[in-house]
Amino acid sequence: MAINRQKLKLLYLMRMLEEETDAERGLTMAQIIGKLEALGISAERKSIYRDIEALREFGVDVRTYQRAPVEYAVEHRAFAFAELQLLVDAVQSSRFLTQRKSDALVEGVKQLASRRQRALLDKRVHVEGRIKMQNESVFGSVDRIQEAIALKRRISFVYFKYDAAKRKALQHNGERYIETPVRLVYAEGYYYLVVFNEKHDDFANYRVDRMDRIEVLDEPAIKNERIAT
Repeated sequence: MAINRQKLKLLYLMRMLEEETDAERGLTMAQIIGKLEALGISAERKSIYRDIEALREFGVDVRTYQRAPVEYAVEHRAFAFAELQLLVDAVQSSRFLTQRKSDALVEGVKQLASRRQRALLDKRVHVEGRIKMQNESVFGSVDRIQEAIALKRRISFVYFKYDAAKRKALQHNGERYIETPVRLVYAEGYYYLVVFNEKHDDFANYRVDRMDRIEVLDEPAIKNERIAT
């Protein structure tokens, strides 16, 4: 069934303002009308004024700038441009991330900015010592560990280190570790899991990128008052 494009006008207007405008650059009424017409939507000034008021009532921060000519723009967003720059810098400077993962995260951050701001955020930082071969499954491992902590469940996993030939060498004769996860810590470019080992009545930590085949067990974590919450 064909959709009446006039009914989509408000949605297209909102997307247009969010993607193409910011505090530095807005759209004139003539530009808005022209862009809508290019989408097959006819519009008059009065109807667009009403739509802009509807967006403001909805909570979209559409500002009117008394320039020559008058421009309309979305000024305040979830993150200020300086905050987005900080996020991009933090992602791109992380040694922990592969270049592919870094690029993907930066693209996600850029979606929070206007189109003009995205171009300004599109920079490449060279990071010495970036872990090129980091297994990106570590992010899935972090998710499973966080799930176990939230559910107060124990986890099992195999753990490995690399031998002189850079091959995986399973620890503990390849047997699965069964531990109570306590906290995830990010330090020196790696995620570490702090666990409480009931057998030894003590804490230990494991590098998450060296943990493999992690499973969240149905077995509840044994309570110990020394375990941080």
